[in-house]
Amino acid sequence: MSVHGDMKLTDSKGKMMYLARGKMLSVTDKVEVVNGQGDKIGTIVKKPISVHNRHTVTLKDGTKFDVTNQWMHVIQDVFSIEELGWKIKGDILGLSFDIYDQEKRMIAHMGVRALSLHDKHSLDIYQKDQEEKVVVVIFALLHMMADREKNKK
Repeated sequence: MSVHGDMKLTDSKGKMMYLARGKMLSVTDKVEVVNGQGDKIGTIVKKPISVHNRHTVTLKDGTKFDVTNQWMHVIQDVFSIEELGWKIKGDILGLSFDIYDQEKRMIAHMGVRALSLHDKHSLDIYQKDQEEKVVVVIFALLHMMADREKNKK
């Protein structure tokens, strides 16, 4: 059983752009992601039995892929999305990482804003046609990090 609340991505003015809604009490550990208008853009489901930390993402168009944590990387977290050819490298727990496509071009960067009184993070998406996919992946990563921290206790 899983207990998760809501997570939001907002723009620089504080307007909610995307929301990940977890079921408060869920046997399947399912998260639904919606845009600012409330339209569903994807779902994230944790694989219950997996050697690697793995979550399956299904987008609104039916595209399905797994976000997987690759073990044996000591210095930084490395996640992969084999079906898309994407790699995610950096400090995932610290929310400072990059997402690359199969040609090793940067799709997006997540990091801490240089001047911030509220410890806000920024998300820069360089391939705008990948925005919704990136957002659902970000929420999957946040969900995976929450699970990792919960399992440490």
